[in-house]
Amino acid sequence: MKRRCEKTYSIPGIFWEIIQVNPLRFVLQYVMSITSSVLLGLFVAQLQNVFNHAAVMVGTPSAVNMRTLLGSLLVLFLYKYGSEGLEILNGYIGNLYYNRCAAHFIYLYNQKFGKVSAITFEDEDKLNLYRNALEGAVAGRGMLHVIMDMFTMYIPYFVTISIYLAKQDPGLLAIFAFIAGPVLITNQMKKRIHTQLHNRAVGPQRRKEEYAKYLSDASYLKEVRVNRLFPYFYEKYRNARQEYNRFYISSNRKQLVLDLITKVITLAGFLAVIGLLMQRLTTGVIGIGAFGAIFYSLDDVYSLMDEALVSRIAEYHEKLPLLHAFINMMNSQSIEAEESTAEGALSTVSLQNVSFTYPNAQQAALQDISFTIHKNDKIAIVGYNGSGKSTLAKILLGLYQPAEGSLVMNGNPVNKLDRKIASVMFQNFNRYKETILNNVRISEQERRSDISQEKDRAEEMLKRVSLDLAEQGKPERILDVLCAREFGGTDLSGGQWQKLATARMLYRDRDFVILDEPTSQIDPVSEYQLFDLFEREIRDKTAIIITHTMASIGFCNRMIVLQDGKIQAMGDHETLMRTSPLYYQLYHSVETCYE
Repeated sequence: MKRRCEKTYSIPGIFWEIIQVNPLRFVLQYVMSITSSVLLGLFVAQLQNVFNHAAVMVGTPSAVNMRTLLGSLLVLFLYKYGSEGLEILNGYIGNLYYNRCAAHFIYLYNQKFGKVSAITFEDEDKLNLYRNALEGAVAGRGMLHVIMDMFTMYIPYFVTISIYLAKQDPGLLAIFAFIAGPVLITNQMKKRIHTQLHNRAVGPQRRKEEYAKYLSDASYLKEVRVNRLFPYFYEKYRNARQEYNRFYISSNRKQLVLDLITKVITLAGFLAVIGLLMQRLTTGVIGIGAFGAIFYSLDDVYSLMDEALVSRIAEYHEKLPLLHAFINMMNSQSIEAEESTAEGALSTVSLQNVSFTYPNAQQAALQDISFTIHKNDKIAIVGYNGSGKSTLAKILLGLYQPAEGSLVMNGNPVNKLDRKIASVMFQNFNRYKETILNNVRISEQERRSDISQEKDRAEEMLKRVSLDLAEQGKPERILDVLCAREFGGTDLSGGQWQKLATARMLYRDRDFVILDEPTSQIDPVSEYQLFDLFEREIRDKTAIIITHTMASIGFCNRMIVLQDGKIQAMGDHETLMRTSPLYYQLYHSVETCYE
C-alpha cells in the first residue's frame, strides 16, 4: 500500500503553524500587548509624578505649578486609558485571530481523522486518544496564547515595574517576594483541597443527575409513566440529593475555613509590603509620591501576579498533554486504504484465506475465509448474530484490512473494492438531518448533474421504494421535506428511514451491491415488497445480501453459511437444505417465527 509523505508536527511547529494563519495580525496583536503592558508599568512612575506635583501645588499654589500638575495628569490618563484601549482592541483582534486558529486546527484534525482506518473505531483506547487529540486541536492556540501572554503582557509589565522600583531603592524588589509567596502558598492549598472535594463529590453528583434524567428526560418518559416508576425514581433522586446536600454543606464549611486561611496569608504578605514601604518612607529613602504610587498599584501587581503564577501556568499544564495528543495523532501514520488498482469492469472478486480479529478480542471474527464472487452472482451471507457477516462486508469494502489473506479483483490483489464499482447499504445507515433530496443524493457528491435531473431521479427512487409522506400532511414535493423535527421538519419512522436508505443505495446505481440486513426495521409486508424490489433492481448486478430473512432470498444463486467466523457451508438453497444442518435450522427457525 502506498503512503504519502506527511508533514511532521512538534510544539515549535504548532506555534509556527498558528503564526502562519495570519502573520500580520499575529505581529499586530503582540506589539499592542507589549505596548499596553509597558504603558501600565509606566503608569506607576507617572502616578508618582502626579503625587509629587500635587504636593508642590498644595504647598506653593501657582499657575505654573497648576499647569505642571495638569500636564502630569494628562500623561497619566494617556498611560492608563491608552493601556486599557489597546487591551480592548487587542482582545477584539485576538478573538478573531484565535477563532481562525481554532478553525485551522480543527480542519487539520478532521483531515487527518478522515484517513484513519475504520478498525480504529473498534479500539476504545485509540478512540480516547483521538478525543483528547480533538481537544488538543483547540488547545494549541490556547498554549500559544498562554506563552505569548507571558512574554508580551506579564514579563514586560513586571520588568517595567522592577526598573521603577530599583531606581527608587533595590530593596523594594522584595515586594515581589512578599506578593508571590502568599499567591503560591494559597494556590497549593486551594488546589489540594479542591481536588479532594471534587473526588468526593463525583459519586453523589453523578447519581443525583442520573436519577433526575430518569424523571425528566423525554427518552425515559414513556416507560417511566407506563410502569408508574416516578415514585421509585423520585425516592432514589431524593436520597441522592440529600447525600449530595450533606456533602455540599460540609464542603462549604471547609471552603469557608480555607478562604479565611488564604485571606490571612494574603494579608500577611500585604502587611509585609506596607511595612517595607513605611520603613523606606520614614527613613527618607522614598518620598510620599513614590509611596502613594506603589501603594495604589499593589492591586494590579497582586492580580497580575496571581494570573501569571497560577491561572496561566495551570492552563499551560492542563493543555500540554492535550497538545501532545494532537501532535501524536498528526504524526501517526495514516492508514487510509488507497483506491483499488484493478482496472476495467468487475469480472470476479475473491477472498483468499482471509482472517480478521478485532482489537483486544480473544477470538478471530473471521478465520480462513475463501470464496469467489462472479459477475451477476447473487450471494446470500447467513448465520447467527456474531458469526462475522457484517465484518465480511467491511472487509470487501476496505473498511477493515485482513490480518491474513487477501482481496482479489479481476485477478489483481486490492485492498478494497473501487467505490466506482460498489454501493452499500448498512444495517446502521446514517440518518442525516437534511432534506429528503439531500439524503437520497448525498452519496453522489462528486457526480452532481443538473438539479432538475437529480430531483426527477430522486423522486423515481422514492417511488420505487414506496416512500410516501402524504398521511403526515407533507407537501406534494416530498424532496423538500426536512428530516428533523427540531429544525422545523418531521421525524421519520424506522421503516421510512429504511426505505429512504434503500432509495439512496438505488440512486447510487453501481454494478456491485452489498446489502447488510436491508430490511431489519420494517414490517413483514414491506419487507416482502422490498426484497421483491431488490430482486428486480439488482437483476443485472453482482450482489452480496447479508440477512436473517431466509425466506426472502430465493433469488440468490448461492448461500454462504457462517458460524463462529468460519464458512460452515456453501451452495444453493436445495443443496444446503440437504447437507447443512445449520442452514436447515436457520431456515426453519425464521419460518417458525413468522408463523
